[in-house]
Amino acid sequence: MANKKILISIVNYKNWDNTIKCLASLQQVTYKYFTIFIIDNNSQNSSIDAILAWIRDNHTKEKNEKGVFFKNDRISSVQFKDEKIILVETKENYGFAGAHNISMDYAVKNDFDYILLLNNDTLVKDDFITPLLKLIESDIYVGIVGGKALSPEDGSIVGTGGRMDWLRGFGNNIIEEEKQDMESEVEFVSGCQMLVKREVLKTVGFLPEQYFLYYEDVDYCFRARAKGWKIYYEPKSIIWHYESASTVRGSSSRYYYLTRARIIFNKCYNKKFIIFAIYLSGLQFCRILKWLILGKLPYVKAAVKAQLVFLKKVKTI
Repeated sequence: MANKKILISIVNYKNWDNTIKCLASLQQVTYKYFTIFIIDNNSQNSSIDAILAWIRDNHTKEKNEKGVFFKNDRISSVQFKDEKIILVETKENYGFAGAHNISMDYAVKNDFDYILLLNNDTLVKDDFITPLLKLIESDIYVGIVGGKALSPEDGSIVGTGGRMDWLRGFGNNIIEEEKQDMESEVEFVSGCQMLVKREVLKTVGFLPEQYFLYYEDVDYCFRARAKGWKIYYEPKSIIWHYESASTVRGSSSRYYYLTRARIIFNKCYNKKFIIFAIYLSGLQFCRILKWLILGKLPYVKAAVKAQLVFLKKVKTI
């Protein structure tokens, strides 16, 4: 486990204040062999200036090698680069997967042993990396490991590992209560905190980009399992997750992207897809009626737009 190189990938989209809090928490991490790769996903606000200011005020050990970088057509500019922190800006908003795929590309081309996907709306415990690393190093077939995510508000568990409920076509991201404090093999872990072996990147490839938001992490875990890799949940690795930094919790846009991604994922993997389609269509119909009565037209529009995904072709593994 000693001296394994980890690239921590963080995507920022407009929420620079969350990103800075996440970076501050990473300063306290006891494992030191990591580089932070920040992708600003074409925020078009003050994110770059704010993050750069934080780097200059809090990270002064290395010289900025701005302009010295690897080739990736999605990057519009390199704002900061040294041995510990990299900050790039993209040409457009590539979504969760498209942005993280830039850092995955960098990790492979620069011989990192692992990449750690980390949401920018998280705070980390100082020793959160070590349990992940110990578990993933313990078995050559363990390719992806995730930890326990807690709510900063009340300390409740908001993310662990999960298994699919194929009837509803929904990923239950909270495993059985009696196993929440046990190391467990699962079908998927959350991309808010996901440690991935370099060998997985080589055999499975990068994150699927057809979702844009949500379910990319679940899809990637299923693709990894299809290649023979094991997925594990490690409860000793703890972070705090604010959730919904990319879309507002409870908003019509979040409902659309979640439902859209849910349909796409089930089209790819659900052997009981017809049953799922009937179930979700009935649920959508009831919700549309309810929202029409309540006058929530943005939600009606989001539901109808998501429902149309049933008619579209999607890529399958």
